[in-house]
Amino acid sequence: MLSKFKFFVSCLPNLETVLLTEIKRLGIDAKISDCGGIELTGTILELYLLNIWLRTANRILVRLLSFYTTKLKTINDKVIAYPWDIYLHKTDKIIIKTTCKKSKIYHSDALAHVVVSAIEKRLRRKLLLIKPHERDNSTQTLYIRVFKNRCTISIDSSGKHLHERGYHTQKVKAPLRETIAAAMIYLSNWNPKEILWDPFCGSGTILIEAALIALNIAPGINRKFAFMDWKNFDINLFNSIKKIGKPLNPNPKIFGTDLSLKAIQCAIKNAQQATVKQFITLSQKDFFKTPPIASKGFIITNPPYGKRLKKENAINFYKKIKTKIDSELLDWNISLICPKKFKNIFIPKFDARITIDNGGISVIFLNKKA
Repeated sequence: MLSKFKFFVSCLPNLETVLLTEIKRLGIDAKISDCGGIELTGTILELYLLNIWLRTANRILVRLLSFYTTKLKTINDKVIAYPWDIYLHKTDKIIIKTTCKKSKIYHSDALAHVVVSAIEKRLRRKLLLIKPHERDNSTQTLYIRVFKNRCTISIDSSGKHLHERGYHTQKVKAPLRETIAAAMIYLSNWNPKEILWDPFCGSGTILIEAALIALNIAPGINRKFAFMDWKNFDINLFNSIKKIGKPLNPNPKIFGTDLSLKAIQCAIKNAQQATVKQFITLSQKDFFKTPPIASKGFIITNPPYGKRLKKENAINFYKKIKTKIDSELLDWNISLICPKKFKNIFIPKFDARITIDNGGISVIFLNKKA
């Protein structure tokens, strides 16, 4: 029998419902946590599935220890008793992230010191405590949270953030995070058998994520995970889960256009890296000066804002988008992100779905059905 673990799957705030639907689609039972993210119980099979297949998750933590305490000595004793060689047998480099709230233990640095010292005693060797930017492929990260006198110690099974799929070799200014692009596609209710067009495609993130979804290719198929350095890593099980499933549509019709030739060139290279270029048609076009690429379909897009658009031009720019939609795109399903302060340009014809923070800007998902 495979051992059971408690997992915590983190995501951007307000994407919990989207993430929960994704997890249940994998046949895994889970629930939204009181502190955000998703909680569930599973084996290493579920751990591999979550890391390889989730498109909207940030990372998956494994709960190793959880106990009530008001003393650092109790934490020391519990940590010394834990078999850390399972997770740290290939590295001496660790990152410790601590939070202390509403507890008698309140000093984060002292907490981190006790944990590191206790692990060193258990392993009988020194560890190198490093900063996140100093990490390499073998680094392991521990999360230690003390809340209302309950200490929870978790290990990050993912390693690098899960939005780092490995295909984004070329970027433009203010690129869209892959997890947000995937969430937009899910929230749009796009059917992979229908046309998808991104008229402000930038480096192609929405297009590539759509192609991966349509072809049923795991977003984590070509990347390394922290759990691959654990002693209990099962490479045969891992490889069996990586296999591509039956496509939702083997020949999706996905189009990307952008005013910037540089953006189109970046999108082409990224799509090639993701091995989906043959399923995406890319061309340099001005959204406002060219007719729609088809009579109907789905537009899913992240128009310029913030760093990509001067403040004095922003309102007029979004009004031009609305005019284009009202005059030429009435038969299209449309999903877009815009700064929250501009949402009234599109409402009431658009439904406001959720608000998230994207690069320090509060943005809202807006949907309109044809």
